[in-house]
Amino acid sequence: MNQVLRHIVLVSTCFLFTLDIYAQTVEVEGVVLSSDMPLPGASVILESGDNSTGATTNLQGEFSIRFIEEYPITIFVQFLGYESFTTSITSRSQLPVSIILTSSQIDLDGAKVETNSKSDVEWMNSIHKGGVYRGIKSSVIRTDKDIILPGEVQARSIFHKIPGVNMWESDAAGLQIGIGVRGLSPNRSAHLSMRQNGSPMSADPLGYPESYYSPPIEAVTKIEYVSGAGALQYGSQLGGMLNFQIKSGKFNSADEFRVITSGTAYSPLDKYARANYNIFAEHGSGMENSAHYFCFDIKKGEGWRENTDFDSKTFIVSCSQNVPNDYGELVLSEEFTLMNRLEHQPGGLTDAQFNLNPRVSFRERNWFKVDWRILRMGLDYKPNYSNWSYNLSAFKLDASRQALGYLGSPNRIDFGEERDLISAEFNTGGFDLRATRLWLKEDGKSFGALVMGVQGYHGLTHMEQGLADATAHPNFYYLNEDNLEGSDYNLPNSQIAGFTQGIINITDNFSVTPGVRWEYIDTRAEGWYRVRIEDLAGNTLEDSVFNPGLIVNSRNVLLPGVGFSLKTPNDVEFYGNAVANYRAVNFSDIQIQNLGVVVDPDITDEGGANFDLGYRKNGEKISWDVSAFMLRYKNKIGLYNTTIPDPILIEKPVFLRTNVSDARTLGVEGLVRTELFKSDFSTIDLLVSVSYMKGIYIDGETTIFTGNEIENIPNCTYRSVLTWTNKRTRASLQWNFVDSQFTDATNSLSEPNAVFGEIPSYNILDLAINHNLNQNISLGIKLNNALDNMYFTRRATGYPGPGIIPSDGRNIRLSLVFNNL
Repeated sequence: MNQVLRHIVLVSTCFLFTLDIYAQTVEVEGVVLSSDMPLPGASVILESGDNSTGATTNLQGEFSIRFIEEYPITIFVQFLGYESFTTSITSRSQLPVSIILTSSQIDLDGAKVETNSKSDVEWMNSIHKGGVYRGIKSSVIRTDKDIILPGEVQARSIFHKIPGVNMWESDAAGLQIGIGVRGLSPNRSAHLSMRQNGSPMSADPLGYPESYYSPPIEAVTKIEYVSGAGALQYGSQLGGMLNFQIKSGKFNSADEFRVITSGTAYSPLDKYARANYNIFAEHGSGMENSAHYFCFDIKKGEGWRENTDFDSKTFIVSCSQNVPNDYGELVLSEEFTLMNRLEHQPGGLTDAQFNLNPRVSFRERNWFKVDWRILRMGLDYKPNYSNWSYNLSAFKLDASRQALGYLGSPNRIDFGEERDLISAEFNTGGFDLRATRLWLKEDGKSFGALVMGVQGYHGLTHMEQGLADATAHPNFYYLNEDNLEGSDYNLPNSQIAGFTQGIINITDNFSVTPGVRWEYIDTRAEGWYRVRIEDLAGNTLEDSVFNPGLIVNSRNVLLPGVGFSLKTPNDVEFYGNAVANYRAVNFSDIQIQNLGVVVDPDITDEGGANFDLGYRKNGEKISWDVSAFMLRYKNKIGLYNTTIPDPILIEKPVFLRTNVSDARTLGVEGLVRTELFKSDFSTIDLLVSVSYMKGIYIDGETTIFTGNEIENIPNCTYRSVLTWTNKRTRASLQWNFVDSQFTDATNSLSEPNAVFGEIPSYNILDLAINHNLNQNISLGIKLNNALDNMYFTRRATGYPGPGIIPSDGRNIRLSLVFNNL
C-alpha cells in the first residue's frame, strides 16, 4: 500500500512539474482610470483559449491577476456607467497596462433612453437621481439653449416646449408663474408639484399647494416637466411635476461672473412713460472638493397698466462638497433661497371696462406682499463595489403672503373704507430618501432598475382675515388684532409615503415599469370664523363667532401604475403608461370671506388616473414626441353659481366650491423640431408645440353639468418658434395661439361681475434677437406682442382682482450681458 502511494506522489509531482514547464503563469497588472481618476470596483476579466479568470480593482483602481501565460491574453473591463473596454496583450513587455474608460449613456445619475443632447426635443433620462422616467411623458427645457433673450420673463417664451400648457400672463416681470397642463387650472400652478432642485417650493404642498415664489430664470440651468404619471414618485398631484434645477458651482473651476441688465418699456400712459428693470448677477467657482454658486436678482418698476408698480428681490446661494473616503463617492449639497416682493395690484375689470380700455385701473389701494425662505440639504452616495446608489434631500420652508385691499367686484366703487387683509404664514418641512439598484447587461446598452423611496412631510399654515386701515399705503397690519372681523385658523397637515418602481427588461428593446405608492395623509383645521348679518339699511342684525372645533381628516391612499417602452432599430420609441392619481382636499380657504365663495363642508378628495400612449424619436434633421392622453377625474372640484339658505335673503346667491362631477379629458400633444436649412455659417430650425384637448363632465351627483365642457381647457393650443442661428447671433419669431376656454362648470359666457365667463381665443407674435458683441458682451432686444393684441388669460375670483386681469400690450425688452469682466 505504501509503495502504491509513493508511485502516486511521484507521478503527481512529475505531472505538476511538466505543467509548470508547459504552462508558465504571468502576473497581469494594471490600473483602470476615468479622466485620470481611479475607478475602484471595476470588473477585470482575463481570457486565453478556454481559460478565464477575473477580479475587481482596489481603491486605487489597480488590479493584479496571476494567469496562464498563453498569448494573446484578452483583457475585458466593465464598470457600471462606463463603456465596456476590451484589449489584448501579446507579451510581458506590455505590462502593466493602463486602461481608461469613457462614460456611457447608462449611469446611476442619468441612465438615458437615448442620446438627445443634439436636439431641441428632449425628455427625461430613464433613471435620474432616484427617479424612474422611462415610459413617461416628460420634457426638458434648457434655459441657455431654448431661450433666446437673456433676462427673459415671459412665461410663453419659457414654457413653449410643454405642449398644451395653459399660462396666466398677468404680471409685468414674471414675478409669479401660473401654469396648468391638460385642462387643469393655472391658478398659481397648484395642480403641479412645484419643486426647486427636487424639493417642494410651494406654500404648503399638501395643505395649500399654491406657488407664490418663482426662481429667476437666469439662475436656472434646466426646467424638468413630468406628466401626471409621475404621481408614484412625487405624490398626489393630477398635473405632474415641474422642477427648476438651480445652477451650482463646478469642482476644479475658475471664478465665473455674469451680470445681466434688462428692462421693459411700454407705450406712454396718460403722457407718462412706463418701464421696469431687472438686474441679475451671479458667481460660481470651485476647488478640488468644494464648489459654490450664488446669485442676486432685482426686479423693479411699473407694468403696462395703472397701479402696477413692484419691487422684488431674490438671493440664492448653493454650496457642494465632494467628501473623499475609502467607501465610495459622497457628495453633499446645501442651498438657501431668500425672496421678498411687494406688488401694487390694479384690480380686475368687467368685460365692458376691458373692451373700453384694458389699461385702466379702478383700484389704487390694493397691495400684495410675499416673503419666502427655503433651506435645502442633499446627499448623494455611491458605494464602491456596489450597484446601489442613494439620494437624500431635506428641506425647510418658512414663508408668508399678505393680500391687502378692497376685494369688491369691479362693477362696485371703492369708497375708501377699511380694507380687507388676508394673511397666511407657512411653516413646512420634509425629506425624500431614495435607493436605486441597476442591473447592467453584458452588452452595456440595456439595464434593469429598481427604485425605492420613503418621503415624509409636515406643514403648518396659519391664516387670518380682518380689517386694515383705510389708506392707500401698503400697511399690512390689522386694526383689531385681538378681535378680527373675519377668521383665524391653524391648518396642520402631515404625510408619510413610500413607493417603489422598477424597470424590467422583457427583451433588449422592450421593458415595463411597474410601480406602486402608498400614502398616509392627515389634514386638520382648528380655529374660528365670524359671521355678520346686516339688513338692507346696513344695520347689524347678528355678529357671531363660530368655532367648529378640531376638524380631522386622515386617510390611506394606494396608487398603482405601470408603463412600457418599446425601442425600434431605427431609434424610435413607443411608450405608454397608466397611473392612478389623487389630490387631497384641504381646509385652507374654507372660511376666507371672498366675493361670496362658499366651500361645501362635505367636500371630498379628488381621484383620477392619467393614461398616455406616445411615439418619439431624436434625429439629426427632425425630432418629435407625439402622444395621446386621457385624464380621468373622480369627484372633480369646481365652482358654480347657486344659492344657499340665508336668514335675511332667504336664498343667498353664492359661488359654491364643491365636488362638481366626474369628468374626462382626452387630448393629443405634439412637439416637433425640424432643421429647415443648414450651411457652414448658419442654421434655421422650426419648433412646433401643439395640442388638442376636449374635456367634459360625464357623471356625478350634480347631473346638471353632465355634458358641459371642463373649465380652463382651450381646445387648441399652438406655439411655433422659428430660430435662425449663426456663430454670433440668434434670432427667433414665436407665434402663439390659444383657443377660447370657459372658467366655470356652467360654461357661462359672461357674468356682470366678470368673475366667471369665457376667456376668448388670442394670437400673440413675439420677435427676439441676441448678438454677441465679443466673447464677453452680448446685446439682445425683444418685441413682445408685436401686433399689439388686447387679450387676457385670467378671470380672478379674489386678489389680484376680482374680474378680468388684462395681459400686456406691445412692449420692448432690452438685455445687456457681461461675462467675466
